[in-house]
Amino acid sequence: MIKYIVMDIDGTLLNSKNEISEKTKEILISFQKNGGKLILASGRSYQRLLPIASQLCMNRYGGFLIELDGIGFYNIETEKREILKEMNLLEVQSLIQYLMSLDCEVQVCEENAIYAYIPERLIPIKEKIRKERNLDKDFPWTSGPWDFIFDMRKAYSSIYYFEDCSEIKGKIRKIQIMDYETHIEEVFQSLNKTFKNQFEFFRTSYR
Repeated sequence: MIKYIVMDIDGTLLNSKNEISEKTKEILISFQKNGGKLILASGRSYQRLLPIASQLCMNRYGGFLIELDGIGFYNIETEKREILKEMNLLEVQSLIQYLMSLDCEVQVCEENAIYAYIPERLIPIKEKIRKERNLDKDFPWTSGPWDFIFDMRKAYSSIYYFEDCSEIKGKIRKIQIMDYETHIEEVFQSLNKTFKNQFEFFRTSYR
């Protein structure tokens, strides 16, 4: 008997419309009714995973969330959360500076805040999108995995924009970059060569 099903979210559980298909819901809920447990694993924080878990009735059957690419663990039944690893600025300052030098958008994520470095190269692209969508002045300038303008406020209550690493405060949960696919691939290869024995790097799924 299968006791657990572990699944990624974007590009796996969610379809191209960012939804769980009805057939998938039916199968996974049936699995839980028969005693199985679901484990959702993602780069998202647990706050962003809980609505997805609710769609699968995990609040009724229990289960687990592996969040932020593995640094956090959340038990839905007991509502207990465990953070396995956090970083301080000194540990990752050289990495952040290196990413900034590669001219890509850098997002440094803490518990409730995100610090974003946006290179000048991307400003005109973002300005055009903001104008086309008629976005308010207070709408964030941050990118998402598949969009150069994406509202991060559901996951992070505070968004800051930085030009120097010294502006970053608090414990760091993860660092992510946003850019065109071709540039991200170049950066990814460069990171694995330059910081091979210091950090682990992961790619999100293609959409």
